[in-house]
Amino acid sequence: MRKHWSILSVVSFLVPAVVISLGGCSFSRSDLLEIASAQPDIHIIPDHTHSYSFGTVEVYDVSMKTFYIENQGKRTLQIEKLYTSQTDMQEFVIDTTYTASNLEAGESTTFDLYFKPTSDIAISDYLHIESNDPDESIYTVTISGAGSLGSGTPPMMTVMQGSMPVNIDSVAYDFGPVHVGSSMFVDFTIMNDSRADYDLAVT
Repeated sequence: MRKHWSILSVVSFLVPAVVISLGGCSFSRSDLLEIASAQPDIHIIPDHTHSYSFGTVEVYDVSMKTFYIENQGKRTLQIEKLYTSQTDMQEFVIDTTYTASNLEAGESTTFDLYFKPTSDIAISDYLHIESNDPDESIYTVTISGAGSLGSGTPPMMTVMQGSMPVNIDSVAYDFGPVHVGSSMFVDFTIMNDSRADYDLAVT
């Protein structure tokens, strides 16, 4: 059987070890291949196929999850930015107080993600982590959760007198000057601003 040789295989056969000198330093072919493959590599824990669910949380309660960022590569991983897609959404909050900006090979850091539902609906968002990882410069995790009305959901009451709100922390209301023998009637409107039941007693 006749064997065919490519130009690359012939060169590799004739010159098994190529040495290149750069800046006074010599590098072999294997050294150059190792340098080329040495890159930062971001890894997130937990990572359930790039998604995480808080499950069901009572409205106005808070659930927190700590995420770990690991550098499984061979060069320094630079964490540049953490954010959610919907920046005006208040249900998901990221805390990066103790998050390191640079991770050497094998190092890790953490950040906390909070979920505080304000209504009894299911919501979702995207968590983005920007870094200098060459193949995942923006690491995206789908985050989700649902709010539920439970015994821990506080009702929210507003008292109005006409179009003006009344300070419900005060135990008194000023009727102003009233002539002796006269009377004055004031209408108050009590509103339940939450979706929880409110037991009200007026005395």
